[in-house]
Formats: sequence, structure tokens, C-alpha cells
Amino acid sequence: MIINVSDEDNAIIVYIKGAINSHNINILEDKIRELISHKKYNIILDCSDVQSIDSTGLEILMQAAKNVRLFRGNLVILTTNEDIREIFKITRIDKEIKVHTSQKQALQEFRQD
Repeated sequence: MIINVSDEDNAIIVYIKGAINSHNINILEDKIRELISHKKYNIILDCSDVQSIDSTGLEILMQAAKNVRLFRGNLVILTTNEDIREIFKITRIDKEIKVHTSQKQALQEFRQD
């Protein structure tokens, strides 16, 4: 897994490339923990370049969303990968975490009028 981060408008975008699984999930967990410790509570996880995600990865996404909400933040997922979107739909994660197909849509979640 490769992770890159950028600060866009009112949110941090975490770009994830590769697989999210039990073998490398600590990389993503550490990055989210680091963002929270730096008071970055509005997070977009860009999973467009994620090839696969296992149950451990799904569990960490749910936990991450819960953690940022404790600080009145929000976590949303961005992905153009239809297979990954289908996994979020089947597992009903899309009922707990908003899943968007464009960066513009995802950033709208954090727009301050």
C-alpha cells in the first residue's frame, strides 16, 4: 500500500494505492491516527487506486469514521473503482460512510458556506 496526502479546501485527502488488508492495514491506521493528532478531522479517503480490500480493511474504515466523528469531523470515501464500490454496497458500509465518485462531490461534504 502506498499513501499520499494532500490538503484541499477544508479536507485532507488520503490517496491510497494498492491493497488494503491485514498485512498492511497498520500503515493506514497510523496515517489516520497522525491526522487526528494534528487536529485534521475532515478526511477523504481516495480509494480509486485500491485493487482490493479485506474485512480487516473494512473494519478499519468504519473505526476511522467513528474516531473522526468523536471530534465532530467526518470521513468520506472517494472511489471510481466499481468493484470497490460494490464491496462497500454489499457490506453496507455505504450506509455508514458516504461514498462519492468524484473529488468535487467528496469535497462538497466539507464546504463551508
